Amino acid sequence: AGAAGGVSPGISAKLSDALKKVDQANIIAVDLGQRVEFEAKIFKNRTTGENDVVIRANMGDGVELFWPMEKFNERLVIMSNEWASWQNCEESGQAYSLKDAVSNPFVDNDFQLVGECDVWLRSLANMIEHHADPCILAPSGKV
Repeated sequence: AGAAGGVSPGISAKLSDALKKVDQANIIAVDLGQRVEFEAKIFKNRTTGENDVVIRANMGDGVELFWPMEKFNERLVIMSNEWASWQNCEESGQAYSLKDAVSNPFVDNDFQLVGECDVWLRSLANMIEHHADPCILAPSGKV
């Protein structure tokens, strides 16, 4: 039996935990002067049909990334350490600057899923030439 809205209790607990962490990450991003906004989302895996919680990172300039909770949790630890360094600099009157792009938790240069589409391969199996123009579904659900 699912919880209200058809979401399982396990997903509800993960979402509740994610929302608290997202609030913390958004506060850190503002304090460190980063133009990044995080949001927790329930994501349906098209292959398995199961729901999971992911974090949407709006990097500004229309760039949206979707991070699994594991990646977000790793980044949040680094963000928290950077925030502590920022606080120490603020208290001692020193200038603070974020790390380079490689180790900056707000920069993501990893490969990202940009979309999925379904292509039927029956014509290929039968060696029939077929031209297709499939719609690509972005992780956010937009075509």
